Amino acid sequence: MGKAIKDVSSSVTAQEIDELKRLGNFPEGAQIIVPSQTCRPESCPEDYICYYEHPFLLGYNYNFSPLTRSFMEVLHLSPGQLMPALWKTCSVLETLTNTWHHPFSLNELLTAYSVRKSAKGFITLRAKAPYPPLIDGTIASDYIWKTRYFFVVKDSIGEAGNSLVGGWFNQGLGPIIFQKPEQAERLADLFNLPIEERTYVAPAEIIPLESKIFSRTNSMSSAQAKSSTLSDEDAMDRLKNRKRSAASSGHS
Repeated sequence: MGKAIKDVSSSVTAQEIDELKRLGNFPEGAQIIVPSQTCRPESCPEDYICYYEHPFLLGYNYNFSPLTRSFMEVLHLSPGQLMPALWKTCSVLETLTNTWHHPFSLNELLTAYSVRKSAKGFITLRAKAPYPPLIDGTIASDYIWKTRYFFVVKDSIGEAGNSLVGGWFNQGLGPIIFQKPEQAERLADLFNLPIEERTYVAPAEIIPLESKIFSRTNSMSSAQAKSSTLSDEDAMDRLKNRKRSAASSGHS
């Protein structure tokens, strides 16, 4: 699966809770819990759901989409276990096939990809021979995502909480999905699309809240410093001009 996921604490803060609610379109009563410094995603209690910020930056909401939700339901996985490459792949596939008479299915996804699980229980996809990846450009490193997780009380998000897996499931994957031969037929339609259309492109706003706040704070500090410096220079110029004017008046 590539580099191991480092054991990192959450960088989400209590000050970000309202913005995370807005970003994930959570219901008003959703109870978001910021993990302590010693708490990790895999220690999420079963009556809580582990969320990462990353899918919300791609346009998903707290209840996700039929394709990603069925993936989690059938394989019995919590949302937090799905890695960025999987979210990117599903996001582009759903966009490309949103006009199809029948939605792109989990069977089709698992015909083209095998599911890979890390020792800590994180899940991603790998193209299955003889197919190349359906979607390109999903492997780029998103190192910041690893610290951007939080917990939500399962019962606080209403009916949606019933279909989402709480806690952290790390006892193997769910049942193998039977792959129907006809499931490969529509994959050819995707491969016939230009590679540009099948390549993931990061949205302009794929910047974690933490970075936005840090950038905004730095910008304000820089602006204040710049303003202060310019004011000092102006004051010095005005002082010099007054001295010149006074000197000129004295000579005359």
